[in-house]
Amino acid sequence: MRENEIYKLIPYLLYDIPYSLPSNASPALRRQVHLALMAYKNDDYNFDNVSSYLEDIDNIDFSFDEATIRDYCVDSVVGVIIQLVDVLKDVMQSSKEIYSLVYFNAMGRLRASFESSIILLRNGYYIESSPIFRLIFEQIAWAYSIIGKDQSEIENSKVTQQINILNELIPNSSAMYGPYSQEAHLDPRKIGTYISVDEELNMVGHRYRSGEKSKEKYYDLFFLARLYCKSIYNFSERLNALDLDSVIQLADKQISCSIKERLGYAHNSLTIILNQMRKIDGLEYNENIPGIKIMDDLMV
Repeated sequence: MRENEIYKLIPYLLYDIPYSLPSNASPALRRQVHLALMAYKNDDYNFDNVSSYLEDIDNIDFSFDEATIRDYCVDSVVGVIIQLVDVLKDVMQSSKEIYSLVYFNAMGRLRASFESSIILLRNGYYIESSPIFRLIFEQIAWAYSIIGKDQSEIENSKVTQQINILNELIPNSSAMYGPYSQEAHLDPRKIGTYISVDEELNMVGHRYRSGEKSKEKYYDLFFLARLYCKSIYNFSERLNALDLDSVIQLADKQISCSIKERLGYAHNSLTIILNQMRKIDGLEYNENIPGIKIMDDLMV
């Protein structure tokens, strides 16, 4: 795992010991870490009794499960964003207009925002993810609104007044600004959902973290990534850059294509990933869309 892939870390708890592994940890690595923690818990620092530990974990399945595939899908959203940032770099070769430079800076930096929201959600902080979702939402809207404007117009544009322009990318998408703002500002209409009630123990508390709520929030990543992709398509079209040459760098080869084709690949990838997520979560999905296979050479 590279230094800039911290968002891939998944938190675990074993024998009351918290630790993290990358989402692309292989079954072999998961097994070895489990063994190491068993030995540590038994003060067996030289693994003198490792054979007995192996017997203890014979019935544990370390192969990929639905949670692993979900993590892989979430990682893939960032993968698409990274590809789109690369597209922006290629598109920028055809323009030196001030608005295009500002657009490039605003949209390129959002990769970190997508990654930050994933880090929060993977640790159960679903409420804290909302301000970041709102930031991404506003930034996409503002960046899209300045296309074609001069420096004075850009400097005088207000971020929060550009939301409705997102409806040009996805119809009625501006409606999400209300929920994001309510959650980000702890609106009284939302605060009630942050209370947890244990009727058996007759106790009331705060909903601190929630894995289930975080799973629901993952779908916001797909919505925002689609807005991001469509914005870049229209930006590229404005610059007459759709027919420019681009190169997709894969692990073992390069694929030459046009900007338009590459944006199409990104859009289709989001569709496939989202469909896989819906299938995992027991939601309605399209069985005609191909599934996702976790490649062995991507594991660590």
